[in-house]
Amino acid sequence: MTSFLWRAFQGALALFLSALIPSLAMAQDVEFLDEAPQADGKLSPAEEALALRTFPEAYRFDNPDVEAPDIAYRVGYTARHLYVAITTTAPEITYRNRGYLWGDGWRLLLGDPSDGSRTATYIEVLVSPKAQGDDRIEMAVGTQDNVQVFRRLSPASRSAEGALPNGTVFEAVIAWADLAPFHPLFDPRIGMNLYFAKGLSAPEAGDFPYGYALVRDEGIWEEQIASRAIAPFLFDLEEAAGLQGKVQYRLASRHIVAGRPIRIETAQIAHERAAGGRREVLGEVTIAPEGSQGAGAIPLTPRRDVIRSDFTLPSEGLSPGAHTITLPDQSRHTLWVLPDFAPQAAREAILEGGGALSPGTRDALQFLLSSHETKRAALQPYANASAVLEEALRLVEMTSRAAQGASPFEGIEGPYRRGFRSALDGSFQPYSVNLPEGFSSDGSYPALVFLHGSGADEQGLLESPRSNGRMIEVAPYGRDKFFAYASKASQIDIAEALDAAARDFPIDRDRVVIGGFSMGGYGALRGFYEHPERYKGVAVFAGHPDLANEWLGNLGFPNFLDPAFTAPFKGVPVFIYHGQKDSALPYGLAVKLAEALRKAGARVTFAGPEEMGHQYQDPQTHARFVQWLEQF
Repeated sequence: MTSFLWRAFQGALALFLSALIPSLAMAQDVEFLDEAPQADGKLSPAEEALALRTFPEAYRFDNPDVEAPDIAYRVGYTARHLYVAITTTAPEITYRNRGYLWGDGWRLLLGDPSDGSRTATYIEVLVSPKAQGDDRIEMAVGTQDNVQVFRRLSPASRSAEGALPNGTVFEAVIAWADLAPFHPLFDPRIGMNLYFAKGLSAPEAGDFPYGYALVRDEGIWEEQIASRAIAPFLFDLEEAAGLQGKVQYRLASRHIVAGRPIRIETAQIAHERAAGGRREVLGEVTIAPEGSQGAGAIPLTPRRDVIRSDFTLPSEGLSPGAHTITLPDQSRHTLWVLPDFAPQAAREAILEGGGALSPGTRDALQFLLSSHETKRAALQPYANASAVLEEALRLVEMTSRAAQGASPFEGIEGPYRRGFRSALDGSFQPYSVNLPEGFSSDGSYPALVFLHGSGADEQGLLESPRSNGRMIEVAPYGRDKFFAYASKASQIDIAEALDAAARDFPIDRDRVVIGGFSMGGYGALRGFYEHPERYKGVAVFAGHPDLANEWLGNLGFPNFLDPAFTAPFKGVPVFIYHGQKDSALPYGLAVKLAEALRKAGARVTFAGPEEMGHQYQDPQTHARFVQWLEQF
């Protein structure tokens, strides 16, 4: 066959396959590594031999035009790990908070390619290199299936960065166990996106990043995007000599209900089909111009077979809790055994015996049971079930106490979640509460209403100190994760959460402060503007005075640089904190906000530490904030 005909046949075959299986269109091969890769900030000969690939997509955003380094990447795999190395021609590494956004740092996204170029089934790993002495988490799962989890990876996964003779390198060796449900032996077709943020700076603009990606994916910045963009990759089992004959094991589900069987799945690459290292040919395809006597033959040789099997094991005797299961390849996994607990039945029992509980307590417990039922129904087989298990065990105990007429929340130390029935639509809505040390229901306490930032909810918000330890802290959900508390429903939710907390706890309504971080900082300004009679002070941490218009379009939302919206703040104590190295929300706007509020007659306390980025306040600023709270 002529080279022209051969190329034509290959092209036609590729078009046919890409139409038949979109996820395989132009799939890139991932090479098998015969020796285990290392994450040590260097490139071994085997690692350096991996194909060097460029990033097709580059983003300069609206940042200054400066000379940018060349960025490239390598990817390989073993039976246990995925290996990624990103190289740059930059002479130095930049260390910043959340380097995967502001540089230097990166995101790795693996997704299900069966639906084509986008997927809602994915796992995203965040890597943010940290300077020596920095105690922040360097590598974690940020989101999975559009749910923020921020989960540390196991010790089997490692990352490192270092200097090369002609630049810098960022490496990660990530255990497949940390990337469940993805593993090439169970499905060699895996979608992938890789995003690298290079930290740069310019005198006129300060610090900023340039971004590089395999495919354009707005979900890198837009947290509300449910599906993510991926490029198809094919893990090369044909050349994976080190996998031949070896069995890979995994739990079909990492969690079971007590008493249900345990399922184990196996996958194994079959040995060669014939002696001498050759596989049998199933047949030949010939192609020739019409009327031509000659024809070129193309053999049909099968790829190695992957043999899969399922096994079930009894689980009798395993009590609810976390168990370590060791599979025949000596890999260790956590199996979460959930109690055989029916939230719906527990809710019905609470309603039947509701007279023993106060209305607020009954609503709070009903909300928790309803929320737990939803979580259990949505729990994927590959998901980490530790939080659901912990919540289930806690609810079993709480409903038992409630059945005996005792308060299910009695004796809880530290912040916890409650719920209330909204007058807006009858739904149950959550809020979190943290009571002061030595709390007494006979006392009277000031309160801090604290609002969460974007992409999150109120859970965990009160785990760190938010007040002076002598206030009741209330964290509403606000029916909002991404929209700057701009909706009417959001403002109603904040007000209802405070009212619900005040019904169940002795809050002095004349000593209530509202505050928040990032999006919550704007939310605090907006919440006060809507209801100045409810609050005696406002605290804005790394906020933005005009966030709703900035994010949602100029639709006439309150802009707190405008005197028309700052007038209600006259005489009101306002605390503003904003790090000068904040790359997310500009420091200069915080300075302008302080000036605008002072002009309106507000009593502004301002803290702008030089070295802080878009993060919660430093200890010195928090000490100032605690002192500021004393007036309440």
